[in-house]
This record gives sequence, C-alpha cells and structure tokens, in this order.
Amino acid sequence: MYTQELTVWTAFSPAGKENGCLRYIPGSHKKWYYDESKPLTYDVESKSHDFFGYDYSELQLDKDWNPDQEEVFEMEMKPGQFVIFLAKCIHGSLPNVSDTTRLGYASRYVAPSVKVYENVDSLSEFGDTISLDYHGSVLVSGEDKYGHNRIHDKNLNGVPFKKVETDER
Repeated sequence: MYTQELTVWTAFSPAGKENGCLRYIPGSHKKWYYDESKPLTYDVESKSHDFFGYDYSELQLDKDWNPDQEEVFEMEMKPGQFVIFLAKCIHGSLPNVSDTTRLGYASRYVAPSVKVYENVDSLSEFGDTISLDYHGSVLVSGEDKYGHNRIHDKNLNGVPFKKVETDER
C-alpha cells in the first residue's frame, strides 16, 4: 500500500523561470509513472542522464511514455509563498541560468505509521553518500503509537521543540 507524503515547498527568495522555479505535470499524482524501488545508475558524464547524473527513464513503468510531451505548469513564486503537493506528483525545477540564488525549504509530512528510511543507515545520491546518524522525524501533531522511527523532540543544539496544545473537539 502506498502511503501519501505531503510536501510543503516554501520560497525564501524569488523563484522564477530564470533561477529555477518548480515545475509540475498536472494530474500526475493520479497514476504511477515510475518504479522508485529500482536503483538508478549514476553517470554525470552521460548525455542521456539529464537530472544530476541520473536517467529517470530507467524507472519508467511505461517505456513509451514521454514526460517531455506532457503539459507542464511552472510555479513562479515570491518569498513567503508556498505550495503543497503530493510527493507522487511529478515535479522538478528548471536550471538556474541567472545570477540570482533561488532558495526554498521543503518540509515533508507522513503519518507516524510510515517507516522513514527503514533499514537504511546512509543515502547515496547525486554522487555522494550521507550518514543518517542524526536523521529523525519530528511529531508535528497527534501521537506516535507505532514507534517505527527515531522521533526528535529537540533540535541538534538541544533546544526543545515547542508543543502547541490544541483544543480537540
């Protein structure tokens, strides 16, 4: 069963076409296009690998589907604006061809029943490997009845996260 993951992407600086605004294929969250359980080949020198050295066509379920033929919506944003979308929605960004930095923050939300990075102690992507020793989840609402994940209740500097009490009706 696929568990939905919500992403909230917040612009901290202007995000326009010239400096890499987000792009989406409208309605792509309604169908599976890729098998993300398969490994990708990393080869930054290959011309067929166009996204940080990866060729995502290796993961396509329908080899005849061409994402370049799909209607694409470009989400230009001002600082402080945000967009909420399902991770299953096919998205990416344009390359930054300007002298202006595009800065944004992505927050991802899943239910406590989801096992985040199950049986994984590091990630290897974009030609680098990072340790997950400090990785953890933050419970933003409700309670964790599953205990699947390392839950952080303070930041790495030891400052506790503030809990907001809600009036449950």
